[in-house]
Amino acid sequence: MRRRRGLRRHDRGVAERAGRVAGRSERRSLRLVARVAGWLQVRSARRAQGGPAGEPKPLEPAPLGNWAVRIIAGFYIFVLSALIAVGVARGVGAAIPIARWVGVLVGVLVFLAA
Repeated sequence: MRRRRGLRRHDRGVAERAGRVAGRSERRSLRLVARVAGWLQVRSARRAQGGPAGEPKPLEPAPLGNWAVRIIAGFYIFVLSALIAVGVARGVGAAIPIARWVGVLVGVLVFLAA
């Protein structure tokens, strides 16, 4: 609910700024800019007024349980940090071709830091 109010406030601000840009652009004969700003103003004003009706659905528990979700998320984080470390190690190894072990060392440090 709080996020929706924040988005509506943001859309109102966008609509106000777009209206000011459209007004200034028409005076300076920048018709394309005025047209785009006018379109943005209308769209943002509609979004600020509208929104989904009613309350959001309550969250449902995961079918396998919370522990399974945490294990899978931890595995994905592990894999992503390993991919980042391999990329950094390859980059350092390519930058310093004489000492490839420096790239491996930097890769291990990046893996442990991520």
